[in-house]
Amino acid sequence: PAPPHALFTPAAPAGVGAGAVPGPDGAAPGPEFTIKGNADSMLFHTPESPYYERTRAEVWFRTAEEAAAAGFTEWRSHRRTS
Repeated sequence: PAPPHALFTPAAPAGVGAGAVPGPDGAAPGPEFTIKGNADSMLFHTPESPYYERTRAEVWFRTAEEAAAAGFTEWRSHRRTS
């Protein structure tokens, strides 16, 4: 069996790795899951992201490190420099 800290879930979308699947309403599976992942773009959003509230998580992570390990990239502003 998987260790108790493992995030594996058989229902996770393909390629998601260690993520947890959202609840039926898109909610986090538990309070420790605060990182929202978007499987289409492979981006993740922390609570500091301006898009956090409007992003519907397709997968949840406990930490940014877990999201990155699963192949997701943190959303970053692409500011232009003049």
